[in-house]
Amino acid sequence: MRRYLGVPNRSAQLADVRGYMRKFWAACERVPALRACGFKLLPGQLRPMSRVREALESEPPPRRILLERADVTAEYESWTRALLLGNWATSPAAHARFDRMTSVHGPVEQQLTKASNSNPWDMLASRTGCRGCGANKIAANAAILNTTSLAKFRRQHHAFFARARELLPLQQSPLLHVYSENLTSSATVCNHTMERVFGFLGLPALQENCETHKLKLDWSCNIREDATCSLDKFLTQTQ
Repeated sequence: MRRYLGVPNRSAQLADVRGYMRKFWAACERVPALRACGFKLLPGQLRPMSRVREALESEPPPRRILLERADVTAEYESWTRALLLGNWATSPAAHARFDRMTSVHGPVEQQLTKASNSNPWDMLASRTGCRGCGANKIAANAAILNTTSLAKFRRQHHAFFARARELLPLQQSPLLHVYSENLTSSATVCNHTMERVFGFLGLPALQENCETHKLKLDWSCNIREDATCSLDKFLTQTQ
């Protein structure tokens, strides 16, 4: 995205957060096929919090969706596994693909050391959530875990969401709080939740709300099958 907006690197992006966001929103408006446009921020991606405020101070004011996992213990356990295994897959299906590959090809760090450009493991590593899989990185992550107890993780979790809620007044930036469990518990609850999300954004809900495999895109880039699928391709094909 930075490349598309003409921003050379992260340092330049952070030096002028407001300017970067102006370019971002302007790019969104140039693509009429987009029903909505937004970005995801995870804890620690923008520091200090004043920079997060800068990212949100725009015209018209953005709508904020806070996606929180209610079961913080389960979140901590998932985070722990991801740190130690390198499996940051974002869905049960992606987790399963990762697990199948590790059972067939052996431990992650060994496979990444042996991988060549033609090895399907490269595709897995780059596209299904394997990050920081090398032995050195996993050792460093283990050191992080040694200083992060469940109690500390819980405090950090609640502090982040409290700051995120209070960052801007609701009249300046409307807020919808969603729990991730409502997207994974059942199709009925997921569909109801997504209807709330679309309503909050002022958009009609999709018939395929929680069945993304049934979605038919209005452009030819198939994320699952097209290795060259990219933001540039999307923006040029939908203008």
